[in-house]
Amino acid sequence: MRDAEVLEYYVADVLSLESMILYAHDRGSSVAMIHTTSVESRVNVEHLFLTNANIFLPMSNLTEVQRVMLDPETGPPALAQATPEQLAEGMGRATYTPPRGADDPEVQALTAIFSHGEGLKVLHETIQYLVERSQDEASWLNALAALEVPTTFIWGVYDTVSPPRVVSYVWNEYMMKKPGRNSLYFIPDANHYLQNDQPDSLVETFLHALEAPEDSPPGAIAQRLASPLLVDRSRSELPRAADLLKNPA
Repeated sequence: MRDAEVLEYYVADVLSLESMILYAHDRGSSVAMIHTTSVESRVNVEHLFLTNANIFLPMSNLTEVQRVMLDPETGPPALAQATPEQLAEGMGRATYTPPRGADDPEVQALTAIFSHGEGLKVLHETIQYLVERSQDEASWLNALAALEVPTTFIWGVYDTVSPPRVVSYVWNEYMMKKPGRNSLYFIPDANHYLQNDQPDSLVETFLHALEAPEDSPPGAIAQRLASPLLVDRSRSELPRAADLLKNPA
C-alpha cells in the first residue's frame, strides 16, 4: 500500500526515529503489518498493537453500506445522494457503545471529516483498501507470524463488523505459536472504536501488555467489573491433552 510508504517516510525521514511502538486500528492494521514485516523498513518496531480491524475478511460482517460503496457501479451514485450527517449518524449508532446521537462530539467530528473537501466523493476509492486486503491478508499474516516482534491484539467485544471471531481466528491460526511475546485481550463494553468507548481501559491494557510479567494468568487485569481481559499468550507449542490431566502431586 502507498500508505505504508508514507508511514515509512514520516517515521524515518521526518521524525528520524530508529525504533518505535506502533499502534494501528482498522484500515491502519494493513499499513502496520506491511511496515512491520518489510525488510526495507529503516525503523524497528519494538512492539505492534492492533485493535479492531477486519484482518481476516472471511470472518467479518461487511455492512450493506460498505458493499455498496465498494462497487464501482453503485458506490459513486449512492455517495452522491448521501450527506455527511447521514453517514456520521449511521456510524454513531452502529460502531460506538452506547450508541451516539447527532449531537455527540464524536459524531460531529465525523460529520466535519466527511464534509471536508466533499469527502464523501472519495469514499468509494478509500474503501478499496478492502480489495487489497482480500488479496494480501494471508501473506501479511504469515509474514507477521514468522517475526519475533511482540504483537498485541486488543478487541472491543461489541463490534459486529469486525467481531471477536475475526481476531480469534487470526490468533488461533497464525499467532498462537508466533515467536516473541504476543497477547490477545478483549475489552468489555467497547465497540469498534474502543479508543473512544473505553479509552482508560485501552491505556490500561497497553501498559499491561508492556509491563506485566510474562506468566500473568488469563483473566481480568484489574479487580472491577468490565475490566479488560487477558485472553491468551502465545506459546512455542500446544501441550498434550493427557499432560494437562496429570496430577502435579
